[in-house]
Amino acid sequence: MVKQISEQLEKLVRQDKGRIMATLMAQFGDLARCEEAFQDAQALALRAWYKGIPDNARAWILTTARHRAIDSIRREHCFQGVVSDLSAQIDLDASVDNIADIEEIELPDERLKLMLICCHPALEEKTCVVMSLRFIAGLTTTEIARGFLDKPATIGQRLSRAKNKIRLSGIRYGLPTHDQLAGRIKIVLKVIYLIFNEGYACQKGDVQLRIDLCEEALYLAELMSQLQPKHAEVQGLLALMQLCHARSAARQTGDGMFIPLEHQVRDLWDRKAINEASRRLELALKLSEMGSYQLQAAIAAIHCQAPNYASTDWPQIVMMYRLLFKCQANDVVLLNLSVAESYIYGMEYALQKIEPLAQSLSAYQPFHAARADFLSKLNRFDEAIKAYEHALALTSVVSERRYLQQQKKGVQERKPEQ
Repeated sequence: MVKQISEQLEKLVRQDKGRIMATLMAQFGDLARCEEAFQDAQALALRAWYKGIPDNARAWILTTARHRAIDSIRREHCFQGVVSDLSAQIDLDASVDNIADIEEIELPDERLKLMLICCHPALEEKTCVVMSLRFIAGLTTTEIARGFLDKPATIGQRLSRAKNKIRLSGIRYGLPTHDQLAGRIKIVLKVIYLIFNEGYACQKGDVQLRIDLCEEALYLAELMSQLQPKHAEVQGLLALMQLCHARSAARQTGDGMFIPLEHQVRDLWDRKAINEASRRLELALKLSEMGSYQLQAAIAAIHCQAPNYASTDWPQIVMMYRLLFKCQANDVVLLNLSVAESYIYGMEYALQKIEPLAQSLSAYQPFHAARADFLSKLNRFDEAIKAYEHALALTSVVSERRYLQQQKKGVQERKPEQ
């Protein structure tokens, strides 16, 4: 029973934390108080659900968290008038016994509000991203730390400092003005893309893909698209995510093994979504405000337009990556550029290009997987096997590990006997 309750709670946190936190924030406006109330509700569920997990677990957690938040206010001996009003509202909400009615109260704008407060300019950019991943995407501190190649304790301290800063500075919960929104778009887009990437390339679990996170990011991007229809990068990001998501069905075998782009069955791609995203990208490019999301979307569109992997327009992709590096100069872009160049200039050339990245990308699994692939194609078997072992040590995703183990086994079988 303990395992069943824990699994149900973990699933709820992953799928619904953003909505519940947004609803609590709309009511109480205190991030630290809401987070504490949410955690208290989970702890109470561990005891209360022994009698049976409620049919509507999310409503149970939400109502319990609301009560805990009010208890917290009472303990502080303040806001007594507010407590009375909130108690009456909770009694009203508690009568709602189906998920559809709760959806009407919570959605759709509260999550966007929560994201906008997380992306407040008074906070550091990294803090904005960390808070959004924690409170909207529902990622654990450990998962966030892994994404930033950081320690969980460091991320935890960053979160605590941010919550205190919000509380002490009185940062208001609510939608910013039009001018304030313009100043927050860059970080909001970054957060949305990170949420999408966490869903599109999971860092742990059995599967490579978490549809719920991808759809959450697409939903938030759609809202931003409606708010900023003439913003080229907003439209570019939405197009990029739509193009990637359109290939989701082809990224895993029936028995759960990751399939790289090269080996995907393109008939499984969602052509309607690809066409819609391509039209959106064309409109964004006509706004003549080039940015990194539009360039990444253009690269994804070139892949989607190729009838098969062999006919991919690599020279055009290389050109796009070089433009992208001018917008976004980092070693991950250099790695991707080198992979694209390998199809034009050969594996030896690409291998030499990525070797200087070994230190900066030492904890980045795709670096070791790409290096292993280059070495394998150059018949440098022992080095390739070692590189695959490095890649395997850096992923806990079962589907990805199965693919890498298969590749490593393929190299071992090709290696001449000594």
